[in-house]
Amino acid sequence: MLVIGAALAAGLGAQTPAAASGAEAGRVTYARSFKGSVPAFVQIAISQDGAATATVREHDADAPQTLRFTASTAAVQDIFAQAAVLHEFTHPKLEAKQKVAYSGDKMLAFDDANHHSSQQFNFTTVAPAAALEARFERMATTAVDRLELERAMRFQPLNTLGVLEQIEQDLSAGRLGAPQMIEPDLEAAAANPALMDAVHHHAAGILKSLHAAQPSNNLE
Repeated sequence: MLVIGAALAAGLGAQTPAAASGAEAGRVTYARSFKGSVPAFVQIAISQDGAATATVREHDADAPQTLRFTASTAAVQDIFAQAAVLHEFTHPKLEAKQKVAYSGDKMLAFDDANHHSSQQFNFTTVAPAAALEARFERMATTAVDRLELERAMRFQPLNTLGVLEQIEQDLSAGRLGAPQMIEPDLEAAAANPALMDAVHHHAAGILKSLHAAQPSNNLE
């Protein structure tokens, strides 16, 4: 099994426990590594003050890219409440006993000024941990969509409409979280005079849907 802690220490966007030791606010981190999948690596770190990062390596050979955003107050409160229920991931054991298909090495970690604790797992049936995994995976999808949109607008404008259609599908399927992460890029797409009218229409429509859906647990 890939040791995700080693990957984090290798500089894929997270602070190691030693680097975090002087931080005043607590931090919850989720990471998933799955060689050959897309994305190959994701990591979401949320601090109690709302400061957040999403680090994504879309393909195994890619360099990681980190996005900074501010998590909603509701999301922060829920994430840290779930972490408290799980005793900052010290117990219970998160890995399920039953054998299931491999879906990547996952990690949930808690850091504050005094300690670091974490657990790694492939699959969990512990409800608070599963809820955290689902929330962080929605944030990861939003981060990937934002990176794809930024790349299309900058390097392949003709692909922008296709990326927006994917974002619409992710939104309709409930796969997006932390929409504030992607809203600035959607606003840029809606206002960019160099892009097609269809792009403007789709971007504006997604923004309208995002705003209409908030507040929502699936989007926070």
